[in-house]
Amino acid sequence: MSDKKEAGTNGHAKSEGAASIKVLRDRHGGMSAEMKEYYKELNNIRKLLFDALKSGPMTVPELARKCSLKSETTMWHVMAMRRYGEVVEDKIQGDYYSYRLKEAH
Repeated sequence: MSDKKEAGTNGHAKSEGAASIKVLRDRHGGMSAEMKEYYKELNNIRKLLFDALKSGPMTVPELARKCSLKSETTMWHVMAMRRYGEVVEDKIQGDYYSYRLKEAH
């Protein structure tokens, strides 16, 4: 695969790989409405959690209450965010770890 790039419509370079993915999506009818809704909901939950953690470290039960989410949903998202380096464990508060946003370096 070559490293050639082509100009995108917004002035940024777009790789051939991204263009190939678009062609495949077009051939297969794109993303279903259900999948679009699913990813939209995931992004909304992540945004709620990020916004809540901006005020400081919180445990999963605290985050769940503040964001009006189920604890298991909150835990799943916090663990995903931790895995991808977006949050880190802070300290233990009672029976739970608290989590905070990872500082940018």
